[in-house]
Amino acid sequence: MGILLALVLLALAVDFTRNSLRVQLRDQLARREASLVSGLLNEKLRLSRGGPFGDDLVALLETAVLPELPGVQSLNLYDTNGTFNAPLSLLGGDSDLSSRQIEEVRKGAPVSRYGTAEELDSDAAPDLSGTGLAGRKPMLEVIVPIRSADGVPEAYAKFLLDASGLKAEYESLDATLRRQSRLAFLLAGGAMTVALAFVFHQLAETQRRLIRVNRELTLAAKTAAVGAVTSHLIHGLKNPLAGLRQFVSTGAKGPSRESGVEWSEAADSTRRMQAMIDAVTGVLREDSGLIRYEISPQELLDHLVQREASFSRENSVRLESSVKAGRPIPNRDANVSLLILENLVRNAVQASPSGGVVRIRATETPETVEFRVRDDGGGLPESVRERLFTPVVTEKEGGTGLGLALSQQLARSLGATLELEETGPRGTEFVLRLGLREGRTPGSTEAGPG
Repeated sequence: MGILLALVLLALAVDFTRNSLRVQLRDQLARREASLVSGLLNEKLRLSRGGPFGDDLVALLETAVLPELPGVQSLNLYDTNGTFNAPLSLLGGDSDLSSRQIEEVRKGAPVSRYGTAEELDSDAAPDLSGTGLAGRKPMLEVIVPIRSADGVPEAYAKFLLDASGLKAEYESLDATLRRQSRLAFLLAGGAMTVALAFVFHQLAETQRRLIRVNRELTLAAKTAAVGAVTSHLIHGLKNPLAGLRQFVSTGAKGPSRESGVEWSEAADSTRRMQAMIDAVTGVLREDSGLIRYEISPQELLDHLVQREASFSRENSVRLESSVKAGRPIPNRDANVSLLILENLVRNAVQASPSGGVVRIRATETPETVEFRVRDDGGGLPESVRERLFTPVVTEKEGGTGLGLALSQQLARSLGATLELEETGPRGTEFVLRLGLREGRTPGSTEAGPG
């Protein structure tokens, strides 16, 4: 719509310019004809001067029949007040000059006016044929001051000339201006369209980027708030959970076999909860510590499979891992990456059917180390894909909708990316791309994460 409006304004500007130029050029052509008449008349007057005033009349008549003039239709004579004196041809009119004509001709230059015979002088060219065509014939009116020997105007002569040739020039001029204006519009319009299209495209891209950044900032704020709440919960649960674990462990040693089994299951649950809390606090502790070391992708995946083996067996899902990457990873990056991959593996196990396989792969490029987790499930619903990394959005029974949102924020804290690579009836695959930071050098692996 904006481009169309700009083209309309450009067309109006081109048309206005063409019309203004048309008026100026037509006026120049008419003044050219007037200068020709004035020059011929003044030359005749110069040759006839020295005799009585009647010689000026002879000069006027001789000028009117010159072959250089295109068909003189009438020649009238006026005094310096613009009052009609006498026609010098049978077709001459008897009207006085208008005040505007007198004002213009008193400036000293010849005055010209183009139009039909009816527009210029209704009595100048009577229609003797009765067809009405004579009145529409193109004419040029030229008023020339007749000066005395000392240069003072003493009369005005008005010529009415056949302007058929001038009309043809006007038509040729109009055709040329139309072609040039169309060409100018096409060139300028094309350039303007390309420029505006580029500008609008850039504005649209900027708007999309702003919307995306605003969405990411909102998501980051929500996730940060969730992370703060999670940290508070971990801090508040750690000590009570330790006491609860000791209590249920004591109960598991009771005399009743049935109650002992139940107490053992409770003890296993508290132990897993304690391990999860210890893993998170361990990452935070190492992140703020001074110890720095590196581990290989193979060690990272081995540790991941070991930690999730129990969960996958409970769900009758097999874990498979493959590594085609050997570049070592700093311990901080490895620990955070492990938290992300644990969440991805647990989601994949829950999405896979009984007897399914969750495949974990590690590969590398010159710039990144990539970890891919793929399940055998039926794919993510469209409603989930649209808000995949938004906190507290889930269709999983018993889910919190926090895992992927927190995982993405953890990935961003590393300068990494977490993306949904593929989802469909054949399964879902997530990819974590961990960028290799400047200054990282291969080193020995001293310990595993956690």
